[in-house]
Amino acid sequence: MSTTIAKMIDHAVLHPTQMETDLDTAISLSLKYNIASLCVKPYMVKHTSAGLAGSEVLCSTVIGFPHGSNASTTKLFESEKALYHGARELDMVANIGRIKSGDWINIRNEVDSIGQLCHDNQAIVKVIIETDFLTSDEIIAMAQLLDDSAADFIKTSTGFGYTKRSNGFYAYDGALLDNVVLIKNNIKGALKIKASGGIRDLETLKKFKSAGAERIGTSSTESIMEEALAG
Repeated sequence: MSTTIAKMIDHAVLHPTQMETDLDTAISLSLKYNIASLCVKPYMVKHTSAGLAGSEVLCSTVIGFPHGSNASTTKLFESEKALYHGARELDMVANIGRIKSGDWINIRNEVDSIGQLCHDNQAIVKVIIETDFLTSDEIIAMAQLLDDSAADFIKTSTGFGYTKRSNGFYAYDGALLDNVVLIKNNIKGALKIKASGGIRDLETLKKFKSAGAERIGTSSTESIMEEALAG
């Protein structure tokens, strides 16, 4: 079971305060547990790729992170550089404003251009839709759009999509089981689901796996894997 769990995990090194020393620790951790990928900040890709060379663990990075507001040409440039330096999985944030306005043509064009670039370089793209900002209808619309696009995964969250609540404070839901089920029920093709944001233990990971997620983004890899190995 522990091997199956490991290959669901994308370990994240994305917090603004994380440094190169954190990256070296994360590389060692990723190799120790032989996880699916190590997802790092763009400037860390070259070092990460070198550190993972010869292993089964893939280097992944983020594009248009964390709000997806970059121009499509900028995202494409980011993607080209990341792939050149060794990234094999790109987690690209969709343009949230365009989702809210229903600008499906531009969203689809952006996804397809970056998806094709990835596939030409033996890489994949995961599209982050940031469910905290979306209605159920918008989540369904994006699931159906991405299911018919060059995207390989739909990803729930960045981990940084805080919204202002009625009390004036900011809060974050991240990955919700109901949203994963909603997505799963509205895709028919080869699109896979990545759940990310607040998944910190093995029990929660298993719940998302049962709901349809095939990949999990987390910074709690060590504790999850130690639980899995303990049986």
